[in-house]
Amino acid sequence: MKINFKDEKPKDIYKVGNVIKQADGNLFLVAKGIDDGYMLVDLTENIVLEKYGTLEDLRIGEQVDTDTLVNVEINVFK
Repeated sequence: MKINFKDEKPKDIYKVGNVIKQADGNLFLVAKGIDDGYMLVDLTENIVLEKYGTLEDLRIGEQVDTDTLVNVEINVFK
């Protein structure tokens, strides 16, 4: 995985597929569950955090002022 840190702070970074970096350096993927819930996948600790009913609920429950959007490129090697 190639990660480009741009320290961007777009207004709506909590969207499915976005990767967010918190101040402690942990990376989180915004994901949608199979039963229409939304959650963060902690890519640093390999865990799934609490599920929320909407993206707005997820943002309210998890967002902190230091969150930044990162550009991630996944490379699969065989």
